[in-house]
Amino acid sequence: GHFIGVGPAWWHTFSHGTAEFMAKAWWGLLAGIVAVGVIGRMPQELVTGLLGKGGSFSGILRAVFAGTLLDLCNHGILMVGAQLYRKGASLGQTLAFLVSSPWNSLSLTLILAALIGWKWMFAFITLSMVIGLLTGWVADLLVKRGTLPANPNHRELPPGFRFRPAFREALGRVKPSAANLKAIALGGLKDSRMILRWIFFGVVLAASIRAFVPPV
Repeated sequence: GHFIGVGPAWWHTFSHGTAEFMAKAWWGLLAGIVAVGVIGRMPQELVTGLLGKGGSFSGILRAVFAGTLLDLCNHGILMVGAQLYRKGASLGQTLAFLVSSPWNSLSLTLILAALIGWKWMFAFITLSMVIGLLTGWVADLLVKRGTLPANPNHRELPPGFRFRPAFREALGRVKPSAANLKAIALGGLKDSRMILRWIFFGVVLAASIRAFVPPV
């Protein structure tokens, strides 16, 4: 509808609104799908080793740092968080990752430094990480008390686990090749379907509001 340009006025507004929203979100969705595909190729033991023990302060802290450093938009970070949960991250780690990531990114850090100065930029980042830590800690505490369900995908690290061999194995699975790129693309799309459905529903809803709800 956006490209053909025929139909009633409401259809023009709806189709152009949908195209506008997708033009802003497509890169984040694509980056999220790729990240989900890459994580999906990693052994679960490696993800657990990187994030640390679920339910522990160090594990939540690692998840907060991972979310702070990962430069993705809200759309992409939802898909990555869901994949980390499938790979065994605790509920607290997943929420800490999701809370801390949208607040911070490399691009946002540079923008904040230019707008409010380095001192307030560091204060913003620190306080946002504290909020992520508190959120993860409360979530894991509620899991321990039985108020919230534990992650059924969680697995303890096997005895004798060594990080370097697992990391080398993961590198082999994501090494650029036709087979690996195909597996990453298909796996990323498959594991992102649930989040993508809701994102597309939100796009349709937003475009419908633009088309049918009067501005005043």
